Amino acid sequence: MSQGLPKPEVVRRYVDEVFHRSAPVLSLRWPGGAALGERLWELPDGVSIVGAPPQRFGVHFQRVGDAFSLRLLWNGTCLSWASLSRMQLLSSAVAPLLAALGTDLWCLLEQPARGENQVMSRAA
Repeated sequence: MSQGLPKPEVVRRYVDEVFHRSAPVLSLRWPGGAALGERLWELPDGVSIVGAPPQRFGVHFQRVGDAFSLRLLWNGTCLSWASLSRMQLLSSAVAPLLAALGTDLWCLLEQPARGENQVMSRAA
């Protein structure tokens, strides 16, 4: 995925508890529609999808030590990885898809894990 993607219109944003109870699912309309054509979307661990960009897309990351778990909704397909490296994520089709949506994957991966760097205050 060396080519940049055009910015899609977010038609709808909703929570689908089957995907994840707190991660939004986006209904997308891509400019040019069929003109975008079929592509090979390379995902982590050698998983690939051939087709147009997703019309339903959801993504949820969670830090697991030095790795990340990923849950991905691509149209009607839900994929899940328990432990991925930063490089596996950055070199996948997830990065350009998020970039088209205005989100920098690198920045997401740099955020501290929940509970990390939190100092407990003590009552005097």
